[in-house]
Amino acid sequence: MTTVVAYLSMQGTQYSAVNLISDSQVSWKDEYGNVVKYKSSQKVFSLHRSPVMFAYCGKSLFGLNVLSQLTTALDYSSDFVNAQSIEEQSQSVLSALNLAALEYSKLSDLEYTQIIHVARFGVDFFMCEYSYNPTNKNFEHNLINVEPKEYDDKKLDKVIEVWGSGKKSFDKVYREMVKMNGNFSRVYFRSLVLQLKHQEDTFSGGVPQMMVLNREGLASPVGIRYGSKTYLAGAPYLFGVPQDNIEFRDEYYGFVDLRGKPFSGSRIYSFKDWKPK
Repeated sequence: MTTVVAYLSMQGTQYSAVNLISDSQVSWKDEYGNVVKYKSSQKVFSLHRSPVMFAYCGKSLFGLNVLSQLTTALDYSSDFVNAQSIEEQSQSVLSALNLAALEYSKLSDLEYTQIIHVARFGVDFFMCEYSYNPTNKNFEHNLINVEPKEYDDKKLDKVIEVWGSGKKSFDKVYREMVKMNGNFSRVYFRSLVLQLKHQEDTFSGGVPQMMVLNREGLASPVGIRYGSKTYLAGAPYLFGVPQDNIEFRDEYYGFVDLRGKPFSGSRIYSFKDWKPK
């Protein structure tokens, strides 16, 4: 099913980025009815020609396959690339999802499947969620307010929304973590780490993965150093190619290199960690 979290992070007194984080586990039943879990599956995606990113929760057969193809198709769609609003973009996405649902609903029940769509127009962030309606057998969309219209000096990092089977358990962990450590975006990330470590949701697992959309530029993946391995898009990073343009973070959201070594002068974060009772 998944845990997907969208949150705003700040730079100074202004919101600077929307962040999408999720787990990396998908599961299915084999021919004998046994549950098989694969813990290295991509769940957050980005476009290469537009400041847009996506995530999914629900049926992985649909989410993974459709978003892998859809992000490529949208990159080369003039209607989508030239859209002037999230409403215009959402019409292209909604049409594509409903066409795909006609095929995939023959193979799998799509109930609880949701697609999250984050975009930037100018310097403003927008978000739309698409939820499958099993009664009507199609997707319906809903625009989500991302940030307050009024700016002030008292704004804090903010969780926008949580989706998936892990919503309840993440909410529990992150609210306790905020009480113990304060309301900071790195606390949200650490909360997902702890939720996955302690297996608070049976259908969420693997390592965290992350995509970030800033006020400028395209959405960027963030690599994760987890245990003794480095991960990118939920899977172990298998290539020896140095990455100068991708950030890597450790389990505490500190800056590290590909091998997990903290950068000179970078801040080392520590937390009072939540533990299950």
